[in-house]
Amino acid sequence: MTLCVVTHHHSRHLHTKKRQEYNAKTCQTYDTREALGYGFCVKFDCHGAGQAVTKLFRNFGRNWQNDKTIAKIQYDVFIATYLYLSRHFFPDRKIEFELDQNTEEKLTPFVDKAINTLGNELNENLGLFLNKSLKRIKSKLIADCSQCDALCCNATRFETPTYKKAAGVQCKNLDSQTLKCQTYDTREALGYGFCVKFDCHGAGQAVTKLFRNFGRNWQNDKTIAKIQYDTFVYTYLYLSRHFFPDQEVQVEVDQNTEKKLTPFVEGAIDILGKTLDETL
Repeated sequence: MTLCVVTHHHSRHLHTKKRQEYNAKTCQTYDTREALGYGFCVKFDCHGAGQAVTKLFRNFGRNWQNDKTIAKIQYDVFIATYLYLSRHFFPDRKIEFELDQNTEEKLTPFVDKAINTLGNELNENLGLFLNKSLKRIKSKLIADCSQCDALCCNATRFETPTYKKAAGVQCKNLDSQTLKCQTYDTREALGYGFCVKFDCHGAGQAVTKLFRNFGRNWQNDKTIAKIQYDTFVYTYLYLSRHFFPDQEVQVEVDQNTEKKLTPFVEGAIDILGKTLDETL
């Protein structure tokens, strides 16, 4: 199997050199990989994505060897399938690479078929297993406003017929002392559709607890406010992407900021997971 060609730049030499065993798909330096410094090749584990995607494309009668026009698609499907398996079954292991979200979404039908192919080989219904797990976890991902420092009232932006609130600005209807919405019971009648529909899936209480553990939050330290707000937004995004992909994401984000806040988001997700007794 040679789908490892797409996983690391060191692997490219396998497909540019002449070798007698090319058709056998054998790495010429397999036994000396570690000595030669190919640490990635020694450690990388696709969790079965390789054989699943290989079989899937063989069933199509096309692959990167006999049809170069299909190569990038097959490579990306391999990566997307590896990502799927890593996120759902090996969340404690480092993910070696990523795909942009748009590409992942476009490849979903291929990945679903590859996962089904792998499940059939293992005599396991991976899709059913994951669906049951996801349903169990989703049923627990419930916002607890009593444990949140009103982060959605500060971090998010929204508009009503009479009020336009910017992101990172405290809502005019929020009581700073009690952190209660003064128009909560009349939100819908007043046109606060965003506030009625928005569900953070538990990001609020997780980020609140994370910053309380630091001993700092937007109330006692205004210099930390934007970081806390952004962490809330990206934690919400993480939960939305992984557990509620069918729901509309209700916030706008900056990808560069998201990467910088990864440690904070991971901390919040870990706190939420421990609270729910689930690995998120």
